[in-house]
Amino acid sequence: MIDRETAVTIARIRAEEIGWGFTELLEVLEHVTWFKKPKSFKIKIATGVEGINACFAISARTGKILSENSMIERETAVEIARKRAEEKGWIFAEPIQVLHTFGPLGKSNQFEIMTNIGFRGGNAYFTIDAETGKIISEGFSTR
Repeated sequence: MIDRETAVTIARIRAEEIGWGFTELLEVLEHVTWFKKPKSFKIKIATGVEGINACFAISARTGKILSENSMIERETAVEIARKRAEEKGWIFAEPIQVLHTFGPLGKSNQFEIMTNIGFRGGNAYFTIDAETGKIISEGFSTR
């Protein structure tokens, strides 16, 4: 069984091996069993690459890396959506809502962005893949 600090060290070493770098620990989540024993750790780090974070899922029992992926930052996702709205001639009105959804073990991460929250019409909608920055879906409601 490994502890939190060991899991972070494993993530740090792997990030360096891949070439992502490790500049800051952002978040550590522990997934626990029914008996409150750690099952896995989800570790989110800031990399040495501008606008990119990395996520690792590590087994608490073996220390094995279960999954690893890079991820764009929230602000980067908003800028991608803002640029696409401009290309399409859509209004990108404040306030905006950004939801970050996670799949199992860090898979299927995406940002869901909606503009002009609280108002009817003038709403742009975007779903952006958090790993690649690719726009999965988009739309605009005129009213």
